[in-house]
Amino acid sequence: MIGHPDDVARLFVDAPANPTAATGESLHSVATTGLTLRGCAKAVEGWFGQEARLAYLPWERLCHPVSEADARHHL
Repeated sequence: MIGHPDDVARLFVDAPANPTAATGESLHSVATTGLTLRGCAKAVEGWFGQEARLAYLPWERLCHPVSEADARHHL
């Protein structure tokens, strides 16, 4: 898996290779592949020997804080 440092290094190598296109430009370094939050959670779950408990919620539910009972449940 290519990490962020490799992406940044590639930017520093590629920009001088084409100075006409790079001069005066704002350059952004991004990974060549995308990673969703779900994908990140699935990758991290193995580090802790746990299965990620994921659920999609409607926007309206995300806009409201959890109830006091739910907050106590997750402590």
